[in-house]
Amino acid sequence: YRLVDTGNGRQTTIAAEPQFSPDQKHFVTVSAAEAYDPVGIELWSVNPDAPLRIWKHVPSQFALYHFVAWRGDADVELIVETYVDHELKRLPAHLVLGDNGWQLQGPVEASQY
Repeated sequence: YRLVDTGNGRQTTIAAEPQFSPDQKHFVTVSAAEAYDPVGIELWSVNPDAPLRIWKHVPSQFALYHFVAWRGDADVELIVETYVDHELKRLPAHLVLGDNGWQLQGPVEASQY
């Protein structure tokens, strides 16, 4: 995906379709590709000059994240597919803005083995 500034033509490459916060100050991209494309979560700030990536998560184990919805301007609801006791599960997760910045909350990412 690419965002294009219609004023100057500047392009910003993003991993997935942008999902904008209710206040339009941030957007999140969530990619659950199993092959070829990057996987993970990116949080971007909408700036006058160009979008600025302010947070990124690349799973260290098998984990496919899916965007569900923004819950206000400081909480992104997600679903994550990961292994729990060697069984693939779909579980809730959240990306939330707290006192220490944005943090991913949810199950531990794990491989099948």
